[in-house]
Amino acid sequence: MTTNSTRSSLIVFGIVVLLAATTGVAVAQQGEVRADGNPNIEVYLPDNTFTPSEATDLTLQISNDGELNRGKETDRQLVTTARGVVVGVDPKDAPIEVITQEQSLGTVTEDQPRDVGFQIEVPDSAEPGMYEIDVNVDYSYTNRVRQAEGIIDQNQRS
Repeated sequence: MTTNSTRSSLIVFGIVVLLAATTGVAVAQQGEVRADGNPNIEVYLPDNTFTPSEATDLTLQISNDGELNRGKETDRQLVTTARGVVVGVDPKDAPIEVITQEQSLGTVTEDQPRDVGFQIEVPDSAEPGMYEIDVNVDYSYTNRVRQAEGIIDQNQRS
């Protein structure tokens, strides 16, 4: 999603590049940032065994193996960080009741996985077996950053 103010910056940047090209002045600055990428969120269940007739914690591990498509490694976190991360669990057909609603994790970087816990109940009637649950992870991120002296352009997505 690009805002109107970002579009204005792009037009100004285009004019600056055009002027520099016609006068022969270099536009690359030492502080220039150009990065494209995205987070890559994965969900893991380290402990997947639960006992019927007990309320227990379902702990999920959220990791981010982001992808830097273009840019310097030093600018990687600008485009690989997931912000405003919210996690929810839908039991689908699994014989569990999820007590805890959505959980907010804030920011998830590539540096370290984050744990998020959900209180669940497993009824006495639950049959042993493997069951699938849906885990919904919502977040926003900046997929493109262009920054030169006096000009900043960021493209954000959810």
